[in-house]
Amino acid sequence: MHKRAIDWAHAKGIKARLHSCGDVNPFLPELIEIGLDGLNPLEVKAGMDPIHVKRTYGDQLLLHGGINAVLWDDRDAIAAEMRQVIPVVKENGGYIFASDHSHTVEREPGELPLHSESGEGIRVVCVTARGARPFSRC
Repeated sequence: MHKRAIDWAHAKGIKARLHSCGDVNPFLPELIEIGLDGLNPLEVKAGMDPIHVKRTYGDQLLLHGGINAVLWDDRDAIAAEMRQVIPVVKENGGYIFASDHSHTVEREPGELPLHSESGEGIRVVCVTARGARPFSRC
């Protein structure tokens, strides 16, 4: 079924990208063989290692995501994660910056999440991502 969808997209001049939660490592060789162009979200907590995927398949597959969303409530941890992962996954292009998944965290009433209206959390993420420039143009 995936091959038919990929062939249809390619026949129309469209790149084929797959959103697949979980650990899809065992399927990557076959997905690339049938023509998949991109993969999202590279879910770290499920076992996807964006650095390994980039080093193994980065010349054949656009990567989108891979920044561990579980860490987004810890400013230091998310900044460290981004400084470790982004320089590798953006090498030679083929990377779209994003978290590996959305998440919800139970909070005390009135407590704001990291990436909330306060803007502080998203500022940390943006400043860290900006520091990882330049990204290659596709």
